[in-house]
Amino acid sequence: MKMDEPLSGRPGGGGSTDFGNVSQVIPAFEMRFAVSEEQVAAHSREMTETAITDLALSNALLVAKTLSLAAGDPLRDATLLESAKIEFAERSG
Repeated sequence: MKMDEPLSGRPGGGGSTDFGNVSQVIPAFEMRFAVSEEQVAAHSREMTETAITDLALSNALLVAKTLSLAAGDPLRDATLLESAKIEFAERSG
């Protein structure tokens, strides 16, 4: 899967969610992945068609596998889980 540098800021049309509020209460992160080699407008017919391509489905599976593996790390390592809890408490404090 091709990896790009993280985007700075939040490009887009200015829509909003409650994600920021949720992340103040529980640990959270936002992840995006490509469904096309070219930019595709969100909430469009083109996105609907692009989201079912082999590239989009392959990337979705790779992301799901990566998230599953990452979620297992703190379950296998109690010190990692405790460190994460402490870091979140410090950031939330």
